Amino acid sequence: GGSAEEVASAVHATALKARSLAQALGERRHYAQAPGAGTAAAAAASAASAASASADSERVLDARLLAFEFSHSLMLREVQVQLLAAFAWDVGRGESVCQQLLMGQGKTTVIGPALALQLATPKRVVVMTMPAHLVSFSRTVLRERLAGVLGRPVFVLAVERARPVTQATLDCLRATRDRCGVVVCDASSLKSLLLKAVEMLNLLDEIANGPAGGGGGAAAAAAA
Repeated sequence: GGSAEEVASAVHATALKARSLAQALGERRHYAQAPGAGTAAAAAASAASAASASADSERVLDARLLAFEFSHSLMLREVQVQLLAAFAWDVGRGESVCQQLLMGQGKTTVIGPALALQLATPKRVVVMTMPAHLVSFSRTVLRERLAGVLGRPVFVLAVERARPVTQATLDCLRATRDRCGVVVCDASSLKSLLLKAVEMLNLLDEIANGPAGGGGGAAAAAAA
């Protein structure tokens, strides 16, 4: 019983939704690999060939990415899958890598959480650093993406050189690693932690061998 304009608007909206649904149904999961491909490098190298593979060929899905998509009602785009594969491949080879992605393509809400999901193991903790003013936002996003169904903890590390690192902080870091979680911190906290580690190693060395430049040498001479 609406006007002609209202009917036309409803028809147009329905057509747009139908087109979006058809596109979603026709999308492929780009992280599907041929059996035996095995590595993230193979996924990156075969991304183009996978698109042209026959429909009846077998594919193996990464269950972690499948669970990530399911828990957040999204589908990873091809460029995102290629970026994740490139990161994982370089990390597996022990190499540093820098990648660039345009604004709005999911660096914070998709790439970061999905990469942490892939790389974290009970023997390797994933640490994400960002400017101090983005720590709170990043923590919130990561907890939304990794907690709940996925059950991955997110720990915010705050370290200052003037304050001691407590046993509770160490316990939280170990628990985060053991549960395949992610540590969030700003660059200043990470630098402070590294400097405190160097300071403690130097202190232990002095306790064991005496101060550099004389104490240890004098003791050695007396013993001789």
